Amino acid sequence: MASEQRVTVGIIGGGPAGLTLANILEQSSISYTLFEARNDIAPPEGASLGLMPNGLRILDQIGLIGEVEEYAVAHDYWEYRDGNGTLYNTLHAMRSYPEILGYGGYFMERQRVLEILYEGIKDKSRVLTGKPVCKVESCSTHATITTTDGDRLDCDFLVGADGVRSLVRREIEAALPHLHHTPDNFATKYGCVYGISNALPQINPGRAFTVHQSDASLLIFSGAGGTLYWFLFVDLHQTIGFDAPDKKKYTDDDLHAAYELVANATVTAGVTFADVFGAKRVAVMTGLEEGVADVWSRDRMLLLGDSAHKMTPHAAMGAMQAMESAACFSSLLLALRASHPDYFPTPLSSSSSSSSSSSTSSAASSCSDADDPIPHPTIPTHEITRLLSTYQARRHARAASVVAGAHFHCATQLKVTDPSNPLTQHFMQRLPHLTNELWLHMTLDGLCRAHAIDGWPEARNGPRVNRYAESARRFLEGAERRKAQMGMAARARAGAGEQKQAEGVVVAAVEGAGSGGGSGVGGAAAAAVDVMQQQQKAEKQAEMVPTAA
Repeated sequence: MASEQRVTVGIIGGGPAGLTLANILEQSSISYTLFEARNDIAPPEGASLGLMPNGLRILDQIGLIGEVEEYAVAHDYWEYRDGNGTLYNTLHAMRSYPEILGYGGYFMERQRVLEILYEGIKDKSRVLTGKPVCKVESCSTHATITTTDGDRLDCDFLVGADGVRSLVRREIEAALPHLHHTPDNFATKYGCVYGISNALPQINPGRAFTVHQSDASLLIFSGAGGTLYWFLFVDLHQTIGFDAPDKKKYTDDDLHAAYELVANATVTAGVTFADVFGAKRVAVMTGLEEGVADVWSRDRMLLLGDSAHKMTPHAAMGAMQAMESAACFSSLLLALRASHPDYFPTPLSSSSSSSSSSSTSSAASSCSDADDPIPHPTIPTHEITRLLSTYQARRHARAASVVAGAHFHCATQLKVTDPSNPLTQHFMQRLPHLTNELWLHMTLDGLCRAHAIDGWPEARNGPRVNRYAESARRFLEGAERRKAQMGMAARARAGAGEQKQAEGVVVAAVEGAGSGGGSGVGGAAAAAVDVMQQQQKAEKQAEMVPTAA
């Protein structure tokens, strides 16, 4: 560990969230230290990771897009089927992503993404593996991280990028007894077998497949070299609380029982899931927690990634939202430094780092030692509070929308009837009528609202970063006009009750439109097919707005 007794940012967790933040901080010359509990920063867990334009833009900003795009494949098409093989629709809207946003969408192994993020960090002494954290504290002058082997580190900001079972989130919530927890927040309703299979000759790279079926369903992506990244979802028919004492640990028997539910399901012409499963390299079963933390920060502590927002894989947005949160927090930090550079000491170079962490351990002060001298100027509490409040305000609603959209994907794919959300009941009726244009519109709405690194040197924003920003600006300006036009058309409808109902559906469609990110048919897409058809008809009848191209 570096010989500094204090850093600006202490990070707990070396997943996509923590490593993305570490790259941004290093390139911004903001001091940090990252603690990872595992001995290996990129263990071979057999998981895959979806990379969509919003996350790829951030990887471009930090100079890692070339390494990641070695695994890129051009999108071909996406098939939507029933378990009996019925083909509902075939879409290719994602082919338009590179032209519009500068980046496509594809899957690759999570392990390799972590390796690329770690390799991007020049001073590896800042990333400490085999360092489980057992205690976090926060007081008026600093926060303190304590590891199980006794090392301690003081920091201005303590970042909990420590996953869904976050120690930092527990500490934040423990001091807020008035906090009302939704009973099913971060609960588990669905199980998932995620796996990777070798290529099959019948499936070319760049193809995607969704199989809709009750009780168990499938989501399959073909990546570079035809490698198949797949997810088998299981309806558990119960809600398992986050802290349930009897939370299930899945066995190989559970995995194979799930497989039997979809073994004969048609993936595409001439291919059943048995073929995909038979070519597997690895398969692991787990429960899928879902939720968004109510409070993302307290004092000098904040949440990042799955600790703040956990979703099903359907949106291909878990890691992408983690990167967005890292970019948003970093942008606020850069803005604070621009106005108060004296708050940010220059981090020591690797040449002046110490290989021993004992000096840091002995020098760090716990919050009970708050009267001890602080090695560099403390960022005032009011600045911390303002920054972290802004961070949650900017990120919470977007993350909640993505989590809800991913849940909708999972529920509709499993044909779950949800009386509280009538849109799910109409999904399968609308799916065959979904067009590439509407699919693209729905997903672009979310992607164009994505957070990137602001305050970044312009030289680091390449042409594709700028193209993304310009396309997003133009799209959102058009979306606001369309929203206003749809509202006018809704008000022109016959009765007040009909108007209220129509406006409610329009709002649901608009607000949830981009929640799927780049994942396919989102919650809003199902409603929007009906909504837009109705509204276009109303617009023509009322002759209040021109017909959109």
